[in-house]
Amino acid sequence: MAGRDEFSAPTKQQIAKRAAYICSHPSCSYLTIGPSDDRKSGVTMTGVAAHIVAAAKRGPRSDSSLSAEQRRSEANGIWMC
Repeated sequence: MAGRDEFSAPTKQQIAKRAAYICSHPSCSYLTIGPSDDRKSGVTMTGVAAHIVAAAKRGPRSDSSLSAEQRRSEANGIWMC
């Protein structure tokens, strides 16, 4: 989506690994990865890397003091189901 500072694939992987593939919402703790018989990779992943501070300059939870690099860094990510 234009105007958003999206996470790169390696950053998404790092966020997921940092959370041990478990949803980071305090009341959830759902495991977001598991085996799959119908996927080529043999793995199903239901989690997503979400931005803590908005990915867009004018998005919800935005902070104009953050640079594009900071918005797309793993420090601005949380793993959610």
